[in-house]
Amino acid sequence: MKRLFCLVPFLALVMQISPAQAAATSTGTGNITRLSGGWVTANLRVQTGFPWTNPESCPYSDGYIVDPADSGHELLSSMLLSAFMSRRQVQLTMDGCSQGRPRIIGVDILE
Repeated sequence: MKRLFCLVPFLALVMQISPAQAAATSTGTGNITRLSGGWVTANLRVQTGFPWTNPESCPYSDGYIVDPADSGHELLSSMLLSAFMSRRQVQLTMDGCSQGRPRIIGVDILE
């Protein structure tokens, strides 16, 4: 019985972490072909030259989105702008949908 009580905090932690990690999906790699921003909020819509990835079946297929409600949106937007301007390849990590498009939660800039 004592061992069971030791496992409870561990299981609670695993249950909190696992869903977010399990849902995150990465794209292939390639260049950004278009950045669109604005429309009343600080959205950044990203279109790419690599095959479309939409693991959550979001309704719109016209790009990925950086959600301005996410705490890291400024960093992600800066990284994407930098990659676009320097014509560097990127790999995006998504989790869920935002404004009907796959929501970017991570950016890797490649050589």
